[in-house]
Order: sequence, then structure tokens, then C-alpha cells
Amino acid sequence: MTDTPDLVVLLYRADWTRLSLAAEVSRTVDLDLSALRSEPDVPRARSGNEWETATDLQGTETTRSTLLVAPGRRYRYQGEGFIDGSDGDRSWHEVEDDGAWVATLTTDPEGSGPPLRTLLRPTWLLTGFALEIGGPVTACGREALRVVATPQRSMSDSMRWREPRGREPLDRVEVIVDAELGILLRHEEIFQGQALSLTELVSVSFDPAQAGDDAQFQPPSGWAAAEKNAKPTPPDVLDSDLVKLTMVLMAGGLGALIKPSSSDPFGQATREEPGTAMPEDEPFPPGALPVSDEVLHLLHAGQDRQEPGIEATLHCWQDITALLSRAPDRVRRAGLGRIGSLVDAAGQRIPPEHTVTHLRIAGPDRYRIDEVAGPKARARPVTTVCDGERRWSIFADKVKVGAPAPPRGEIANLLDPSWLLEARLTGGTETVIGGRRGYRLAAAPDYPHRIPMYSPDEVVVDAELGVLLGWITHLGPRTLMRYELRDITAYSGEPGDFQPDLPPGIRVIEEDPDDGVTPGPGDTPSAMAGFFARQAAKDARSAVQGFVDFIRGGDARLPQDDADDLAGEDDEASPRLATIMCGEPRGTTGENMDLDRRLDPEIAAALAELPIMDLSDIPAAREIMLERRAAAAADAAPSPTVVRQDHLVPGLNGAPDVRVRHYRPIRAPGVLPCLYWIHGGGHVLGQVDQDDLVMDHIVDTVGCAAVSVEWRRAPEHPFPAPMDDCYAGLAWTHKHAAELNVDPQRIAVGGASSGGGSAAGLVLLARDRGEFPVCFQLLIYPMLDDRNATPASMALTDPRVWNRTSNLIGWRAYVGDAAGTDRVSPYAAPARAANLAGLPPAYLAVGDLDLFIDEDIEYAQRLQQAAVPTELHVYPGGSHAFETYAPGSALARRFVRDRDEALRRAFGF
Repeated sequence: MTDTPDLVVLLYRADWTRLSLAAEVSRTVDLDLSALRSEPDVPRARSGNEWETATDLQGTETTRSTLLVAPGRRYRYQGEGFIDGSDGDRSWHEVEDDGAWVATLTTDPEGSGPPLRTLLRPTWLLTGFALEIGGPVTACGREALRVVATPQRSMSDSMRWREPRGREPLDRVEVIVDAELGILLRHEEIFQGQALSLTELVSVSFDPAQAGDDAQFQPPSGWAAAEKNAKPTPPDVLDSDLVKLTMVLMAGGLGALIKPSSSDPFGQATREEPGTAMPEDEPFPPGALPVSDEVLHLLHAGQDRQEPGIEATLHCWQDITALLSRAPDRVRRAGLGRIGSLVDAAGQRIPPEHTVTHLRIAGPDRYRIDEVAGPKARARPVTTVCDGERRWSIFADKVKVGAPAPPRGEIANLLDPSWLLEARLTGGTETVIGGRRGYRLAAAPDYPHRIPMYSPDEVVVDAELGVLLGWITHLGPRTLMRYELRDITAYSGEPGDFQPDLPPGIRVIEEDPDDGVTPGPGDTPSAMAGFFARQAAKDARSAVQGFVDFIRGGDARLPQDDADDLAGEDDEASPRLATIMCGEPRGTTGENMDLDRRLDPEIAAALAELPIMDLSDIPAAREIMLERRAAAAADAAPSPTVVRQDHLVPGLNGAPDVRVRHYRPIRAPGVLPCLYWIHGGGHVLGQVDQDDLVMDHIVDTVGCAAVSVEWRRAPEHPFPAPMDDCYAGLAWTHKHAAELNVDPQRIAVGGASSGGGSAAGLVLLARDRGEFPVCFQLLIYPMLDDRNATPASMALTDPRVWNRTSNLIGWRAYVGDAAGTDRVSPYAAPARAANLAGLPPAYLAVGDLDLFIDEDIEYAQRLQQAAVPTELHVYPGGSHAFETYAPGSALARRFVRDRDEALRRAFGF
């Protein structure tokens, strides 16, 4: 076993489902390098700065965990504060919280995959890396191979799920491969010449006795507890066929509404007229024979076999009617953007589409692609040319010029099919397409949610070049999509082939790196929604957008009339999401998050007067907060009709006392409802008195009492300390309700920004502990999700407002190196909560230029789906916390009025 072809076979055939082993797992991470790689543009603190742990997390961290694997996809993986496991049929996850273990049933398809996928399913090494064997070694007492994997430039660079956007590439990966089993015993990542991370199995034993104990693979808290916390899957909205529908609608641009071209400039070369019927399928040979070693080598080295290049014709057929016919009845009934009418008319209006594309490819960044026949979707260029230094995307009315990049996704996938080595392949009978010999394979995903959404279930691999001659996606018995490469010849590229012929006077636009790129196979339905809305014909845009949002699980921006229709006539008593859009809703793209262009004029004028706050220097940021508060206090005196009183209340479990401030109207004797308030500040800023004027106003206007809590701030006191303080204050308010003249059955919890996120987390904690009831949750632009993966969180970088950099620093200070991982508690980041059922009614308000808009809308949708009465307000032109620095603006007055009225309704006034 000394050459790469044997290594390819060894890695592909590694089968974790037959393993029986126990091991200790060690993982060491250089936190400095990890932060630098993930966020190269985030300012780093100076060495020696006492706040550097909040921004840089300098040094290394080593964690230990145990792994038990048994045949039949059974495993138990346990580390500090978590346990993951599967009995082969059901997967589960347990986390430790405040000394108690909380179990959750995993419903994601990923649950069927292995733990430590990097080690136990190493096929990821077979795409995007050049492999070099360093020689035999011994590891864990077993014969093994040392292998160096170096990232290489390839067509697969266009498949963006390989590396998260914005993350710097690794120098190389060094692994040790078990010479018999093919799994990795050791995995080390090298970045900028230094070790970034090291994961390895130590103390490995095979066929351990505990592998025969079924109890090892069941949640310690029991299946009943895990099932109780399972995140429900909304009916009809996660069907994989509907996801395929979305993708084909996106790719085809609703061919029924875009007339096909009548010209045929490439007719002789294609040997067919456009509009040719989709070829009939031949029955797949019976039996599921393992794929041969020869085919594995073809797939792995396909791109190398194409030197110096190829010229070919790409034919694509799409049956959109087959997809639309699968839309559920309630989609038709809802009339989401008139998608129901579109579905009903599909058979008459949308014939199968046939497109023809001429390809000349001399490398990942040297090519020419001409769309020569078929429907002309406006969002797809007629010609794309790349010469290794620039790329030109030529449309009918403009030219976009940008940096070199590989060809679009489906072309890259056909020419470099190494990504298929991460699927389960069977078959290999010979067939012929376009006069070329190939091997016919069936392809099934190892992990259904990871495979490209164009996912083929059948492919034909060219026996000489390793390209895909054929790619077929089925929807039940019907062929949904079919690609064929024909007329393949060798091509070396002539001078001028990769220079564009631009029409005189055409408009030339410098391309944004993320603009105009067709979503890759791993992009999510939300990305498709935004892309399709830009490319569909104007009269189809609302239909498709509404349908895509429906697929995502309910549209938070749905007009109430359509929402009523969607609920059905027999569902009058069910709670609904009340959505108020104070203007026309817009998506969260980089363009739409442009504050200079879209900010409300009154808000913009006030924002211009504020000093810019740099959260990389937390002490300086706190000083700026104090200055803002002093300026606000100078303009408004305390209310003469509200009395304030501070109390020190016992902290939880021996923690320091917690300061709370009680507000009460002077002229309202008797028992009152109470708002328990948590101030904001990104988890690192703010004090209880910053919201004195807000509490005065609410107490005066609503006619309630209020209690505001002074929580300990990160990074000095990371989670769970601040949440413990919030819970201690809530407990005190309930226990002292009589002396406070507060009705314990009408205590609402609220907060703004990070305080809104903590309010949502506190409500979850109160529900789970069952000690103190909460009647309502008032979530003002809440900070809910540590993952920072929404379009808005990516787009909003303006330093004048709470932006991506500040958000990353705030979360790192609050939850440390767990930020962005599954180790974060849902009480810290409520967006991670699997179960939202049983929570009190909710009110959420956010500006549409707020970094939190996407996570807030999604949380409101999930509350509604969990039968929690939810009211959502989105304010166009409003940035984060706009009502605090532009209180006199019309938008702020509307915002405050809506908030106060919601509280009055919640308290029964």
C-alpha cells in the first residue's frame, strides 16, 4: 500500500458502521489562529490588554472526550458538559445545565452520520486536496500511513459548502490513516505554518465489552425526556422534493414566463435543434454491486485527465411541471403570492425545458461558456469568459467584471466529479452517451442534508476522462433534471479565446464578489429565495418568494389575509403570528442593508451625531455608553410620578448579591402587573440606570410596576453568571410580590438587544424549572443567535451601529470559545432552543436595518409554529436601537406606541 490509488480506495471504503471500538479523543486548538482564520478582518486587542481574552482568546485549549462505536451505526460520544449518541435508529444529544442534564432527540438527518465525521468518514480528503503518502507509521498500536493533504486549485472551488465564506484556507492537513480500516487515527490542521488544531484517537481498544451493552447507546435521561425536547418538523415544509422544486424554479427562472429563444447559433455543433425532448431513461440494472476501484480512481483524478482542456456541448433538460405537481394542497389553498394559481396551471403553461451550452475549458480559471439555445433567464449571462486574471459575465444589457473564479456549480460538478466520492456509489455497468463509453452508477447521499440540492441519483462517468457524461435526478418515477456532456474534444485554448467581445456602448459594472453568483449545490433554501427573487420575471417574483418562504416553515411577512387562509376554516381557535410591517418588506441582502441609502432620514440625522463605538476596546466603549446616557439624562428629567427604589437580592448558589431597581407609579395604589426588565449592552456594556427613563415611561403610560436587574457583565463574568443574576432577580420579585404590591400571575419579562436575548433565555429557563410563572415576553430587537450566520449578520458591517464585528466580540465575551459551536446553551442563545412549546405569548420588534432582523423573524416564526401567540413588528428604515438615539423621530414614536400598547394588552388593560 504505497501509492495514491490504493489510498483513494482505502479512504472511500472506510466503513464506520461496522466498527467496534472504544477510544479516548484528544483535541487541541490554537485559539489565536482559529480566530484569525475565521475572522481575519476583526481587530485584535494589543498584547497585554486586560480585555484580550474577550476578543482574541489567546493560547491553546485541550479537551478530552470518550468515544464508543458499535456495529449498526451505534455510538456514544461524551465530553465535558455534553453526550451525543445513537442506538442505530434514533440519535440524541444531552447537555449539562446547572448540574442537570437535558436530553434532546436529534431529528436532523445528520443524526444518522458518525460522530467525529472527520476521523471516521474520511472521504472528504478525496475532493479538493492533493494527497502525498509520507510512509508507514505505527499509531495506537496499529499499522498506518502518514499522509499530507494539500488544498489544490480545482473546479470544486465553486462548491462553496467546502469552506465557509470568509474563512482563510489551510496550508495543509496532516493525517495518519489506519492501513486496514481506512479511518483517521490522527488529524492535524496547519495554518500559516503553525499547528491550528490536532484531533487524535488515543488509548484505542477494539471489540470492547461495553459495545454489547445497549444501555450505552440510549440517553441517560431516557427516551421520553429526549422526545419531549425534540424539535418538531413542520408538516409539508421540509419535504426534499419541495426543496428540489425551489432549486429548479431558481435555476430555470420560470421558463413558462420567459419565452425561449428562436435562434440556433450553435445548431450544427450540437447536432440537435433546441427543444429536443428529454431522452428516455433506461431501467437501471438490478442489484447493487459495489463500485469498482477503477471508477473510484476515475472520479478522483478526473480533472487531471482533462489536460490541457476540453471543448464540449452541455445539454440540460428540466421538468418543472413534475415539481410543481408535488406542491401540497395547503400551498394551493394559501395562494402565497398566487403560487397556487401557478401550480394549478403548471401542466398547461410549463413544458419541459431544454437548454444548450457551449463549453471551452482550459482550467479552473481559464474558460469560455456560451448559452446558445433555450430559455433566456435574465439573471444568467449569455457568455462568461475568464482568462485567469479577470472574469466577464456578459448579459444582454450589461457586463459584470470581477475576479477570476471557477465555472458555475453544475459545470464544475460535471468536469470535476470528485465530490461524488462523499456519496454511496453502486453499479458500474458500461453504457454509451454521445458516442463515448462510460460507467453507469447509482448515487445516494451519506448524509441527505449535505448532498447538493441538484443531487443526482444516477450518473455516467466517462471511461477515459473521468468527467460526468450524464447526470440524472429523479422525482419518484419521473426524470426531474438531466445533464449530458456531448461532442467532447481535446482543447488547448487559442490566443484570444478567453478575451471577451464586448458590444460597443454596453454598460460595464465592477462585480461585487457575492453578486450574480448562482448558488452552489450546498446553498440553503433561504439563499435560493433571495437569488430567485432577483432573477424571476416581475410578475412571478412574489409567487416564488412566497412559496420559498413557505418551504422554510412559514412566512413572518405574510399578509394577515393570506395567513388566515393558510390556517384553514376549521382552525379559528389556533394562535397565529400577528405580523406588522410598517412599510414594504425587503430582503436582507448586502445592498438592502446599506444604511446610507435606506436609513430613515430622521434616524440618519441623529445617528450622525453619535460617536463611533469600537467594541475591541471594551473600557472605552463603556465610557462612550456613559457619555450617551449622560447626554440623554440632561435632555429629560426623571418622571415626578414614578418612585424608584433599589434592593440587593441574594445571588444564586452563593453568588454575590444582585441589585434590582423597583419602579412604581405614585398614584396607583393596589396590586399591579409588573414588567421584569433586563437592560442591553451586547453582554459587555450597560447598567441598570441606563433604562431609567424607559422604565419611567412604561410605568407612567402602561400603568404597571417594573423591576430592572443589574446583571454582571462579560468578559469578567461570562455565562452563566449574568443569567443566574437575572433568574435571582425574577425569583426575588415573585417571592416579594406581596410587599411590592405586584400580581405574581401578571409578571412579564422583557429586555432590549442582549437584554432581549437574555429575556428570551430567562423565559426558557423559567419554563424548564417550573418555579416562577411568566405571563408575557417583551423582546425588543433581541440578540438571540451566537452563530452569526444569517444574511443580515453577514451584510451589516457599518461601524456606526451594532455590526458583525461587535456581535462576534460580544458573543465571544459571553460564551467564550464555545461561540458558534453546539456547546452553547439555549439559555445563552435562545435561537438554539429545540423546543419552544409552552412559552408565554411574545412580542418582538426590530428595525429592518438591524443586524438581528433575520434571527428575530425566524424566532418569531418558530414561536408561532410551537403554538405560542406571537406578535412581530418590523420597522423599515430603522437601525439597531434607533428609538434610543432618535426618540423624537416619527418612526421611534410609532415604535414606542406599539410596544406600550402590546404591554397594556398583555396585562389586560
